[in-house]
Amino acid sequence: MKKWGKHLGLSNDDKTLLRTQNHIYADYFNRLRNLCITRFKWENLPEGVDQRYLEWVLFYNGKCVFYYDEYLERYLVLECTLGGEMGFYNIPKEVSAYSTNARYTLRTMPTEKTALIFNNYSWLPDAPTADLFATKLTRIEMNLLSNVELQKFPVLIRTPEKRRLTFFNLMQKFFGYEPFLLTSDQLPTENIEVMNLNMPFVADKLQVQKMNVWKEAINTFGIVATSSEKTERLVSNEVVAGLGYSEIAQRVGLEPRRRACEQINKLYGLNVEVTFNSELYDELFYPEMNMQKGDEVEDLGDGIGGDLLE
Repeated sequence: MKKWGKHLGLSNDDKTLLRTQNHIYADYFNRLRNLCITRFKWENLPEGVDQRYLEWVLFYNGKCVFYYDEYLERYLVLECTLGGEMGFYNIPKEVSAYSTNARYTLRTMPTEKTALIFNNYSWLPDAPTADLFATKLTRIEMNLLSNVELQKFPVLIRTPEKRRLTFFNLMQKFFGYEPFLLTSDQLPTENIEVMNLNMPFVADKLQVQKMNVWKEAINTFGIVATSSEKTERLVSNEVVAGLGYSEIAQRVGLEPRRRACEQINKLYGLNVEVTFNSELYDELFYPEMNMQKGDEVEDLGDGIGGDLLE
């Protein structure tokens, strides 16, 4: 599996900062991955088919295959590769299913006897997009932390080289949040120059930018978040007007999964269904069920007009 987040810029010489950066990146990437693999709800899947694994494969590979294995006498959803001659609509005529289980060998089948499940109509995974947003968020977070730290230590100290270690040790104590520093009366202070950097405080602006990038990320995956900066309640027209992208983004993943369900049910006589895993979906995209045009949006489950959309 590809290692994500290897392009953030710090070298191994900056070990403490590198660890912090990697932890921040891993946290954001894992948050986005968890959102992606839980945003769809599959119903009536046959026994033995793991929804978590299905969405995991789609997240990283962009496609998987559903089929019935006559030898194991069970339904399977596995990773796959496509091959063979191409059909009229660029669908290969063969699919090869494989598993991380070493006892299960590669299984090649005619595509028409299986049901291919795609993450989107481009057949692409979501992992690279999650990696991109996690990288953006990590860089903003590192800048934010740096700006906050520089409010405590906004100075440069110029000292002769032979006294460098002495003042370095003092600054380490200062940087370690010690309330006062004890020194001897032998501490040399001549030829010492302190320059105040007057570092501006921009952490609040970086926090706003980080939230905007986070909202863009979850909107990209079809999860509702408004970009409105209004702190008061939004009326329904304002809410719905800002949700067009979220609705289409939901359908980017939902439509190919529904097509796969149709193929599964047609081939095997099952009743598999998939929906977007959100109780707000109908409330937001079918407003006649919950609101009238022009009405204020009340606090539905702690507020469409409250924290959820801020």
